[in-house]
Amino acid sequence: MNQIRESITLSQFIITSAINVVDTILFFLTYEFTLTYHALKYLTNITLYFNSTYLFLAFICDISFFILKSQKLEGFNYFLRNKFCNIINPMSYLVSLLFWILVACGGIIGSFETSKDTLFSIYAHLLITIFIIVDLFIHEHEIHKFSLFTFAFIFLYIFCYIIIIIICRANNVYVYEFIEDISVGGFIGYALLFIILTFGAYLLHIFILQLKYKYIIKNKEKQDFNEEVNKIIQMSDFSKTSTDDEVD
Repeated sequence: MNQIRESITLSQFIITSAINVVDTILFFLTYEFTLTYHALKYLTNITLYFNSTYLFLAFICDISFFILKSQKLEGFNYFLRNKFCNIINPMSYLVSLLFWILVACGGIIGSFETSKDTLFSIYAHLLITIFIIVDLFIHEHEIHKFSLFTFAFIFLYIFCYIIIIIICRANNVYVYEFIEDISVGGFIGYALLFIILTFGAYLLHIFILQLKYKYIIKNKEKQDFNEEVNKIIQMSDFSKTSTDDEVD
């Protein structure tokens, strides 16, 4: 297990900087949705908070490593990009996929009524997911295989949210309209379906990482190998030329 990065390129740092600047601007532009405690009853907002915090903390690690040339935060960077992201990324995929499926089916009402509604809907259900996927591809992330331990934390995340929904419903606060008159059996059915979809989102995260290692990492390794071979050939040609000159 390598907790210390060997290097970070200028292009990686620029992309990470741009993502965090845009994310911060969007977060505060949509303050009516993000900066209120009422938002904590929505899975979208809770996941958005975690994703934005993840991106920001990872950016701090990049600043420390790239600008300050310090390795003090590299252990924390390893935790963020090889442990925490395996829990929070699947939740972001889940939120995005469910939202746009519901939009396509006509099950979402009011998310695009005003410009602020539209901006927040696109930011919280699309852009933030794109940001974390870009981070997944451009920065060092170990390939992740299915882990019951990791899924247990994802399950705990969902279980805690289900508890929030139950507490809200007990106080006549309905997070989603369809659960207002739902029976206990129906609620349990939706909860089980939610857990199954969460499991699918976790498998999607594993698949995305596999794509990275299959098409990006291997191509990079092949390119690096070819460059090394070319250097050896060039050095051999130079050595041969020098020897021939000495014989002459």
